[in-house]
Amino acid sequence: LEQLEQLLIQDVEYIKDMLALTIHRLFIGSKTLDIDSKSYENHIRSARSLDELKQTLQPLFEKMAACETFSKTVSEAITYISQHYMNPISLVDVAESVHLNEEYFSRLFKKEVGINFTDYLLNLRMEKAHSLLMTTDLKIASVAEKVGISDSKYFSLLFKKTFDQTPSQVRDRQ
Repeated sequence: LEQLEQLLIQDVEYIKDMLALTIHRLFIGSKTLDIDSKSYENHIRSARSLDELKQTLQPLFEKMAACETFSKTVSEAITYISQHYMNPISLVDVAESVHLNEEYFSRLFKKEVGINFTDYLLNLRMEKAHSLLMTTDLKIASVAEKVGISDSKYFSLLFKKTFDQTPSQVRDRQ
């Protein structure tokens, strides 16, 4: 939030949308952090200023700081995923990158992250797509390709399922 203030981003509605979306995506299904993401999303969306946003988010940031971090292996996997999400990657690819067999890695990832690899990858891709739609003029098909989904119709279907809005609707709110 401080960085946004320094950049003089004054569109509080945009900031609220991005924060609510991030909270939802970060903690969907999380077992390691006991929060009600819908409650935070509602508080974020009802805030009228950056100061109110800070007050709403402060307890969440404190809970996050108190949480255990991921193991080295899962942290490396998350880094690998964030560096390769735009390419066709699979559970096998990620497991190999951290030198584990896929079954063990799959169980470890789900245990620590709270959601399975496929859902994590999809959430990351959709989050990146949402950001691209809000910050660029790229065509929807180009956004889909940039986040690793080659079929733009399938991308739109996944996006609608994830955000309850089509990519065009999100772009129009820009």
